[in-house]
Amino acid sequence: MQFPRICAEFFKLPSHLEPIALIPVGYPDEQVIPHKKRKEASEIIHWNKF
Repeated sequence: MQFPRICAEFFKLPSHLEPIALIPVGYPDEQVIPHKKRKEASEIIHWNKF
């Protein structure tokens, strides 16, 4: 598998270490569009009726 080797070279890891996972951290490059407002739970949950 090439991915661990490429990552190890990029991060200049010692040869006895092998990357097994990467977690991206940061902010998106583009402007985030706000999500639609969610309905209240009481509007969508019904107890013993429809």
